[in-house]
Amino acid sequence: MNKYIKFLALFFAAAAPAFATGELTLNPGTPPPGNRITIKYKPDEKLLHLSNVYAVVYSFRETSLKPTARQAELKFDQPSQAYIGEFKLDSATVYGMVKISDGAKKYDNNDGKFWDFFVQKSGKLLRSANYRAAITYYGNMPQQAQRRTDFEKTLQLLRKELELYPDNFQAKVALNSISYEQKNIDSVAYFRTVNNLLSSPYDGSVESFALSAIRLYGTAGQPEKADSLRKLYVRQYPQSGMAEEQDVQALSALVQDAEKFPAMAQAFLKKFPANEYREQIQIAAVTHYVNAKKPEMAEEFLEAIQYPSPMAYVQIARSYAGADSTMEDAEVMAEKAVDIARNPVVQTKPSHLAEFEWQEQTDLALGTVLDVYGQVEMTLHRNDKAIAVFREMMHLLGDNATAPQYEHLIQALINAGRMKDAYSVACTAIGASQSSEYIATEHKKLYSEVADAREKGNGSSEKYDEVLAQLEKQAKESRLKKMSSQRLNMEPIEGMLTTLDGKKVTLADFKGKVVMIDFWATWCGPCVKSMPSLQEVYNKYSGNDQVQILVVNVWERTKERKEVAGKFIETNKYTFPVFLDLEDEVVKKFGVTGIPTKFFLDKEGRVQYKDVGFKAADEFKEYASSVIDLMLSDGFYKQQ
Repeated sequence: MNKYIKFLALFFAAAAPAFATGELTLNPGTPPPGNRITIKYKPDEKLLHLSNVYAVVYSFRETSLKPTARQAELKFDQPSQAYIGEFKLDSATVYGMVKISDGAKKYDNNDGKFWDFFVQKSGKLLRSANYRAAITYYGNMPQQAQRRTDFEKTLQLLRKELELYPDNFQAKVALNSISYEQKNIDSVAYFRTVNNLLSSPYDGSVESFALSAIRLYGTAGQPEKADSLRKLYVRQYPQSGMAEEQDVQALSALVQDAEKFPAMAQAFLKKFPANEYREQIQIAAVTHYVNAKKPEMAEEFLEAIQYPSPMAYVQIARSYAGADSTMEDAEVMAEKAVDIARNPVVQTKPSHLAEFEWQEQTDLALGTVLDVYGQVEMTLHRNDKAIAVFREMMHLLGDNATAPQYEHLIQALINAGRMKDAYSVACTAIGASQSSEYIATEHKKLYSEVADAREKGNGSSEKYDEVLAQLEKQAKESRLKKMSSQRLNMEPIEGMLTTLDGKKVTLADFKGKVVMIDFWATWCGPCVKSMPSLQEVYNKYSGNDQVQILVVNVWERTKERKEVAGKFIETNKYTFPVFLDLEDEVVKKFGVTGIPTKFFLDKEGRVQYKDVGFKAADEFKEYASSVIDLMLSDGFYKQQ
């Protein structure tokens, strides 16, 4: 076994399968503060008998920057054929959003729109109810509460807020900024309003109001005043979110400084022990000590803070695992990591996660830590213990288990002489689309050793090839099934684009084809970096008249958009078709807030998949091909 333990990053943002949109009613729909709300959820017929059903309620306060999630269990009511439950609002909630989940892998968020409620008193919506609702449509929400972006809805709600509360400072700032971003007002009108707002009164003790003023000064070209106001607020409220954010930025600037960073990190974590970046900060500090060959100081660092991260202890275990003589020390650190991961502290739960969502994350964290612990035990030749640890790891990770983690269990089983079990795990890995060079090699060897005579036939490679082909078919079906369950199923979006030679086309013109839209700009580094793999995907489907690739140029920082985009394509010798969103209207309708962003439309024009950011070439090509192939299949449309 490789004695250097791999440090595996946690990945909690995997998309969850959505089930069919049901009907949800809230009673009352506009509750007073602190009221109880009854939830009645009637799902699609095939989902009437889920074992667990929860409503996840995201509550927003006037001054909060993030929502607080709570879960309410719903019970099936036979007469109404619906799930019914209730929850109680806290007195400070002004607005809320609701989604439904089975508490495991499935959820219903009303086709990305969620269900919502506005809190009122004496027939009037509370201050900032419309404002908080508006911000949720702007796209800057935690992933679990991310609703479908709608800039027009954002602006409508901001206007409603100001109709009810004309003096709402943060709503006025947001309306002006978003109107300018969406090109509804010009720069003259924008800066005129900015200057007027700077002279408007506001409650400087409220953090969200102070942040709005700080941003205004920055926008108005007065960074000194913005900085002065920030420092004043932090001085007055040293435990505020703004103070916390400022300290995080100061730490980030020193993250490469091995001498200063650990001490500053320790002071910060004592002041803000449950900070959302605490794990990254701890790992960075521990890494400095480990690189300096001072693992004992790394231990002392973690013992001095309130909520040590299991992954930070994993880093120390990794450093000890560099030589056989210190494997016992590595075991001690790995055991500490496992103990912490098994007993997560509720104070570290992010407020935007429901209890079952946090449980899922802690299970994944424990699974990742167990992987490291099992590798230590395997290196110490304690194969039975390693196997038990890896088995628990696989149970916790489930579909999130990776090829390296399958490799570790296979290797431990082989070391213990349990070839039949190792072969079974290798088959599972391949069928789960988690194969690797090691797994493929060992699978073939193990087949020859343990396969039943009826499976082996005469031991020819042809028979094995049939077994492998069946597993690979299973892997493909598994990938496609998972992707099919994650479809967005958004209504078709209308829009007009212009080709580089000036021809006008609409998205409706491509109905009947599977369409991939890539929004990009020449100044966008990740966009440019993704172009070669985009070209390869285009080459793969260029001969298929049922597939259309639309590479759509947006947000160029020049009026000469056609010339700039055309020259870029010509210089780099790309052959895929390029289109221009001249007024940036189409990209707005898709709710894009950053590029590169890709959308995949089915033959009916419905938006089914969305891919944000840059992917490695092979990863993107596999993902794009899987999505396109899935939407080309007849079975995809029969499932809708």
